[in-house]
Formats: sequence, C-alpha cells, structure tokens
Amino acid sequence: MSTWVKIRRWTWEFPQSLLGAILLPFYESTRLKTFEYGNQQVYIYDKFPGGISLGYYVLLDYNRYDWNNKNIRLSLKNSIKHESGHGIQSKWLGPLYLPTVGLLSGCHNILCRIKDYYHKSYDYYKFFVEKSADKLGGVIRWSGKSYQCQIGLI
Repeated sequence: MSTWVKIRRWTWEFPQSLLGAILLPFYESTRLKTFEYGNQQVYIYDKFPGGISLGYYVLLDYNRYDWNNKNIRLSLKNSIKHESGHGIQSKWLGPLYLPTVGLLSGCHNILCRIKDYYHKSYDYYKFFVEKSADKLGGVIRWSGKSYQCQIGLI
C-alpha cells in the first residue's frame, strides 16, 4: 500500500485508526501473523476477543474457530473479508464510522452474546450493518445456516 493511501486513511479515519493503533500493543505478545488485505493491515492473534475493523487495522482471533471443522480456511477468509467490508464502511464514513457503524455493530454483538448465553439461536449476519459489511467485503453466506453470535466483535 502506498504511503499516500496510509496517510489518507489515517487522516480521514483518524478516530478508528487511532483506536486500532492503541489496541495493537496490548495484544502484541499473542500476534501470530500480519499481512495486508484490501488497503488494511490484518493482525491475526492467538488470543483476541473476536474480530474488529478499526480504520487501517483489522484484528482477528485465530483460536475462535473450530479446528475440527474442515471449512476453517473458508471461515477465516470470510472473517477477513467481512472485516474488510467494515473497512470500506469506515472509508466512506470517515470520522462518523465509530458513532454509527461501530456503535451499532458493537451493541448488536453484545446483544448476540447475551442471546448466545441463554442458548437462543440468532443469525449475527442478518443485522443490516453486518449484512452490508458482508456485501462490501464479498462474503457469501450459506442460506439457512445459523451462525453463532460470537463470530466477531464488530
């Protein structure tokens, strides 16, 4: 990614990029891999509470996946694409991303975790903010399959 793109993303998406940069050192000791995807820097961690897209940064947990599942690579790819979709939302909304998409997605995730605690099945990705991130990121979900709420933070 060019320096110009990084500067533009950091300037226009300053609040969320700053929050992402602040979170990085707290999880540094558990970082497994870093790479670039769709003009964002993706960090894969051994221990991270879900997945989150914050401006220039995407932080994902490697251990939240069921490693007995043969579709694990597809699941991880879809999570990266989904968070990349949130990155596109961030590029469009700039400083309005956190008070709109970030707040809605975060509250939705908390409600899903509460439902999950009480064993209530709910498709996390049907919520309009998450559905939009999937569409923008190019994620295709199988219809009729219910996903657990703990798929991602935001």
